[in-house]
Amino acid sequence: MKILSINNIFGGYGGVNILNGISLFVKKSEIVVIIGPNGSGKSTTMKSICGLVDINSGSINFKEEDITNLRTDKIANFKIGYVPQENNIFSSLSVDENLEMGAYNLKKGKNEIRDQAEKIYQIFSPLREKYKQPASSLSGGQRQMVAIGRALMMDPDLLLLDEPTAGLSPKFTDLIFEKVIEINRLGVSILMVEQNAKEALSFADRAYVLVMGRNRFEDTGKNLLRSEEIGKMFLGG
Repeated sequence: MKILSINNIFGGYGGVNILNGISLFVKKSEIVVIIGPNGSGKSTTMKSICGLVDINSGSINFKEEDITNLRTDKIANFKIGYVPQENNIFSSLSVDENLEMGAYNLKKGKNEIRDQAEKIYQIFSPLREKYKQPASSLSGGQRQMVAIGRALMMDPDLLLLDEPTAGLSPKFTDLIFEKVIEINRLGVSILMVEQNAKEALSFADRAYVLVMGRNRFEDTGKNLLRSEEIGKMFLGG
């Protein structure tokens, strides 16, 4: 079952198309990775799902409902969690307050919100002892845990991760990847843009390679990882 379908979309900003016919889909419980050179439209594709890009033609469907060009606040009601690459936490708020902000639009009581926060602390155990600390005091890897945890507070069916390991140490990169796999095993479908392409392809169910706002390659993660052409063009092989 396809949970997300992007169908031949053209779009961008200020009337200028950055996406030139992108199509992709995510099935329920899949991890799908998007790779490609800088400027290929990877992050713009993610933003288009969240209503942050003007889509001039084509369509985006989530669980068979058309969400093309819906306002961002409306898309949040569809249980789509989004972690942008930058500005993805409230630095002045505590870890716990950041998580609570992730549930701001849910019609849940305090006890339900606390129960959900407890699930986040079980996934990201290093945050538990720092729950009262301002997010600004955390390491880069810990801040990324907070960002992902906040997106998980809405109990999403689909989690969008834009470069979740950007700027992180190898240790935290490996840890974030481990958590991505763990979250997926809990039943959350994941669409991820990732610069550490080799590592991401090794556990991706499927992957897309974008170039100049267009689909260039599509296959299983392992097949793309084995491809000599992909290796030479995009993986430094």
